[in-house]
Amino acid sequence: MISLITSHLTIKRKKSGILHVDGESVKTGKDIEVKIFHKGLKVFAPKQIEEKPPKEKENIFTAITRWVNV
Repeated sequence: MISLITSHLTIKRKKSGILHVDGESVKTGKDIEVKIFHKGLKVFAPKQIEEKPPKEKENIFTAITRWVNV
């Protein structure tokens, strides 16, 4: 994976094809223009989340025996 900090980029491919946007298949050409809109997405999230204690690590054989009657 490549990480970039930019507001606009062009992805150039050898041939046109399908890409996935938000889980939907979209047919595109060889060049894909990507633009980022500053503050273009409003997200609502809780101010605090309940922190759960970490689960204890468990041996794989112990985990399997919970599913299989031995």
